[in-house]
Amino acid sequence: MKTQTRLADNFQLQKLILFVIWPLMSLILAIRNYRSSFSWIFVWMFIGFYGFTFTYVSDAFDAERIERQFSDANSMGFIEYVGFDGAFWEGNTQIVQPAILYIVSIFTGDTRILFMVLALFFGYFYTKNIFLVRSIQARKVIPLGILLFILFAFTISIWEINGWRMWTASHVFFYAVSQYFLNDSKKSIFWILITPFIHFSFLIIVPIALLFFFTKRLPLGFFFIVFFIFASIQQIQIDITQIAIDLPTFIDSKVDSYGNVDYLEDRTDHTSQLNWYAAIYRNALSTFILIFIAILYLKISKYSEVLPKNIKLFLKFVLFFSAFSFLMGSFTFGDSGRFMRVAYMFLLLFIILLQSYYPVLYKFKWLKPILFILGIFYLIVEWRVGLDRMSIATFLANPVTAYFFEATEPIIISIKELLS
Repeated sequence: MKTQTRLADNFQLQKLILFVIWPLMSLILAIRNYRSSFSWIFVWMFIGFYGFTFTYVSDAFDAERIERQFSDANSMGFIEYVGFDGAFWEGNTQIVQPAILYIVSIFTGDTRILFMVLALFFGYFYTKNIFLVRSIQARKVIPLGILLFILFAFTISIWEINGWRMWTASHVFFYAVSQYFLNDSKKSIFWILITPFIHFSFLIIVPIALLFFFTKRLPLGFFFIVFFIFASIQQIQIDITQIAIDLPTFIDSKVDSYGNVDYLEDRTDHTSQLNWYAAIYRNALSTFILIFIAILYLKISKYSEVLPKNIKLFLKFVLFFSAFSFLMGSFTFGDSGRFMRVAYMFLLLFIILLQSYYPVLYKFKWLKPILFILGIFYLIVEWRVGLDRMSIATFLANPVTAYFFEATEPIIISIKELLS
């Protein structure tokens, strides 16, 4: 036993040394040895390193705003910063990011260290989530299982630290909910309640999640039907600003901000400038998921009665939550589709869970090529998006060389120059 422990410790030390030399290779080894209890730490460390080397193509990204706020934090005292930023007053709930910005600014003005800290916070929950999903999958690796896992890992990818508040809150929420249902962790409720302090939109998400407990005794088939109804009306555009609801001042101001005509026109213009594949690739993921959910509904009688109670309850929640996420995706309210991306994470875990109990595709083999085409298309374009937010240092540098030799140009620019 002591010999095995010593060998494991030596292996982890080797990976740590490798991380210092070449972080990308340590990430690859951690993924290959995913069953090791320490592998998630090296994935987490790489995400922190990615944050240190993070870059972006355009100042239209949220990262540019984070840099400006960080610069303000560096030049102000605490009282002045609180009043200037407006994050800690007028009822605004989004206090986590400005708090991190100010704390980091006390020690450094280097934006690379700031993004490393933000990436580590994001990466902790991201890593926990992907390793949870991998632990649920069957030990026998099959191509479809690999595709499902990779799709989950890149539904809200590590380069989404660009939109740190929304996507960090999404991973925290997913982590807390999955731990609550699958591992009976009552402590995870704390993290659910924290999410509105990361991004205000979870003031809407959390009550919807709580509403589920009034309907949880209904049969699983009912939740499938509700899901399909809401998914079918998702294409209807609803102007939320015209709905007469008295909202708290700070929420109402956000609705005005995200729902005003200029903001919506800016988003429309941005979408129209995208390549065709960038404009539709998330539809490929949505179609992939809906096909799978439809098959699972057709086979509900095969597995409904054999599911453990906590699994069945979790599946009901996923369908309930996803139905409302699809409904919110129909609102003309900024990037309302962001709620659907949170739902996609839950739905992919839904599929993976049920696949482990009942592999439904064995009677629908003709669908496999279609599913693979949709999934691979999504992943190719998502990786193309990621190249806008990675530098050559992400792939080739280490913590020492990255500190002294800053690479600010996204790698996609170098690739285009080579191909031109």
